[in-house]
Amino acid sequence: EHAGWQDMEGGYSEELTEAMDILKELEDDS
Repeated sequence: EHAGWQDMEGGYSEELTEAMDILKELEDDS
């Protein structure tokens, strides 16, 4: 597993969560 992608609790890292939020916003705009 890559520690940078998931935290110890198995959730997504803050950076990945922010990236996904940006992608969702871009999809909403299109």
